[in-house]
Amino acid sequence: MLMNEENVIKFSWTRDGEGPLYLQVDEAPAALDGDRLDVWVGDRYYPVCRQAVLKEGEYGDYLAGHGCAACSLAMVLCAFLPDRFGDLRPDQVVGELEKKHFSGLAWNWNYKKPVSLQRSVSLYGMSLILHAEGVANRYVRSFEDVAAFYEIREHLRSGKPVIVEVSRCRRKNGQIVSLIDRKYAESYHTIVLLGYDRHGRVIFTDTSDRDWSGKYQRLKKARLTELINYMYPQKKTRDSHVYFTKRRKTGGYILIDG
Repeated sequence: MLMNEENVIKFSWTRDGEGPLYLQVDEAPAALDGDRLDVWVGDRYYPVCRQAVLKEGEYGDYLAGHGCAACSLAMVLCAFLPDRFGDLRPDQVVGELEKKHFSGLAWNWNYKKPVSLQRSVSLYGMSLILHAEGVANRYVRSFEDVAAFYEIREHLRSGKPVIVEVSRCRRKNGQIVSLIDRKYAESYHTIVLLGYDRHGRVIFTDTSDRDWSGKYQRLKKARLTELINYMYPQKKTRDSHVYFTKRRKTGGYILIDG
């Protein structure tokens, strides 16, 4: 594992009495806004990078602009299959794993286009790769907000992460109330929810910077109820596109079981 000891944060699972599990910081760097943060959650290691610095290499421009899903996939594979993917890079997700598990037609369709028209791996595509490589997971395509809250909450409290996709739109009670909010995404964005802190806020990874989060960039915190307002259910629940196409053909969340 290629870690920089100056950029490591370590969490352990703990609880107060009979209360739910939450994440307690055992060791933290001076800042959480660098280009790389190595996150330990118990014995699982999540390498969180800043997309904007991934410009080198064949897929650099793609990763800088559209690489949130590839980065998130690399984190989860590293955390759950460290013997095989402990040093996995986002560009290897694109150039090796996507090419391995998706049809040549789909892979070429995405990456032969100009970078501005290339798209991130869909949640369906991420779930497919995780299953194929041996990480058990369940892709929840469509959801009601209240049911999603309780399901995600219990999953996080059991010590397991959740991959979600957020958008620039904000919803309330299932209805869009702001088309261009952009608190968590310029357009669409993939993040990994790791668990709760002691105060009931969700700790999640983020490969992009947000002004509102100050010095807390690679790891951020938010109430789950708020995050769900920026998530969205998939409308076309039988869609099998492995890359993002349209809003109604993607969305939902992935429960990681390992």
